[in-house]
Amino acid sequence: MTDIIIHLGANKTGSSSIQRFIQKNTEKLRELNFIIPDKELGTSDKITGEHVFALQEFVGGGDVAVTALKKKIDGLLKGRTSEDQTLLISAENMGTSHGAKLFKKVLAKRDAKVIFYIRRQDELIESSWQQWHSKKEQDHDAWLIDAIRTLGHWEQILNGWESVVGLENVQVEVFQRSVFPEGNIIRDFIHKLGLSEHTDEFELNFKDANPSFSAYITPLVAGNERIFKNIHDNEFYRMVGALSGDKYAKEKKYSLMSQAQRENIMKYFGNQNERVRAKFFPDRERLFAEINHDKYQYTSHEDMMALQLRFMTTMMYEMGRKIV
Repeated sequence: MTDIIIHLGANKTGSSSIQRFIQKNTEKLRELNFIIPDKELGTSDKITGEHVFALQEFVGGGDVAVTALKKKIDGLLKGRTSEDQTLLISAENMGTSHGAKLFKKVLAKRDAKVIFYIRRQDELIESSWQQWHSKKEQDHDAWLIDAIRTLGHWEQILNGWESVVGLENVQVEVFQRSVFPEGNIIRDFIHKLGLSEHTDEFELNFKDANPSFSAYITPLVAGNERIFKNIHDNEFYRMVGALSGDKYAKEKKYSLMSQAQRENIMKYFGNQNERVRAKFFPDRERLFAEINHDKYQYTSHEDMMALQLRFMTTMMYEMGRKIV
């Protein structure tokens, strides 16, 4: 039996929804022989379904950190009441180059699998800017240069995890609704856990845990230290949601990239994406769907400013309604 399954995710590939699923279905998963650790990789009842921050504490800590993490994982597995039990961890920050390095010694002599959802790089980079990096950086176009060097190198990341758990234990899937059962990533995740026959026993209906807001909002607050304490601070966007509901989370996607930038990003990753396709998806013609520019709203500088002005006046009005 598998000792441990790690859901790696990648940002904006449904990781928050998967973690919400784990949290909502902890007891059922335990009935089905899964060990669900708390958010600190412990045994308390503080289950959030995610282990991002707990694992981030070990990143970059060298041999001391690796030893400490191994002790934590070994402790969880020693507490098994049956050899059939599998430890389930979810941490999208392990779907990067440092994830496999951290776990190489931790998983030695362990039967382990990883579940990894990957996304087309132009969308990955844009969502990374909106979700995290815009809270620290001010210039989107300047940041893009570094982002292309560091984000979305799926071949390198997959090779790293293959060296840790073996090719047969790397389950990779493209984040694309058309490839999921009933277009639902949670159903796909359940299938990858080997629990398809129990799908109807789980709670599957819950709201998006991490909605994306319209891209034209981001330049207004990018790099503002008075608004964001760190890249994980979402209070501003919670305020937007509280004042406007899902109005700014359901609009057509506004793009901060130009059409040419999107096309050039995908050309840059073209060769390695083809190698990933050939290795993991030999029956598919392409790794990712072609860019459909009709999906995005490309705007001029003047139109972007008009949208931002409308957003600000709407927020002022909604705040006024709360006060009056």
